[in-house]
Amino acid sequence: MKNFFLFLAISALSTFVAVAQPKSTATVSGRIIDNYALMVEGAKVYLVAKDDASQKEVASVTSGAGEGEYELKAPKGEYILHVTCTGYKHFSQSVSLTENQTKHLDIRLEEAKNKR
Repeated sequence: MKNFFLFLAISALSTFVAVAQPKSTATVSGRIIDNYALMVEGAKVYLVAKDDASQKEVASVTSGAGEGEYELKAPKGEYILHVTCTGYKHFSQSVSLTENQTKHLDIRLEEAKNKR
């Protein structure tokens, strides 16, 4: 009977430890600049899983004031990184993230041409 309770206690503890471990994520970060190498504030940066037909955002952030910096955390996988900002063309690029990876990616946005 003692062995049975010891077995239950060890099983419960090992289950708790497995559940309590944080998921490992990857990070992609960088700066968003324009054609003149000036920082772009207020750009929306987001990741969408490559194989997700619904285009649901996995992670998103708005670039910081003054610095145009962003940082996204997501599980390892294949993604499309999107950047949108009023007055600029939509930007997208394939990104492959591995476990615990930190990837630096600076992005240059092109100004949108106004048609008159």
